[in-house]
Amino acid sequence: MAALKVYGMNKTMAPTYKTHRVIVAAPSKAAAARALGVTSSRLTKWGSVTGNANELEVALAAPGFVFMQADVTGAQFELVRP
Repeated sequence: MAALKVYGMNKTMAPTYKTHRVIVAAPSKAAAARALGVTSSRLTKWGSVTGNANELEVALAAPGFVFMQADVTGAQFELVRP
């Protein structure tokens, strides 16, 4: 099995159209994009592998699960979907 990486991006979400930070631990960029509900090219352009210690801790505790911050200013991450 491939080593997990934590991918993250800022994503504007309806119905409020606010920007949220979303993260997921996945074995590949394609798997991360599927989990985040975006294309691989969008993740390449607007996201990245993260090295943020808090994001790593949250996402690696539940690989494949998507987590979201209420805003991009450092709020707690909440589980969005498995």
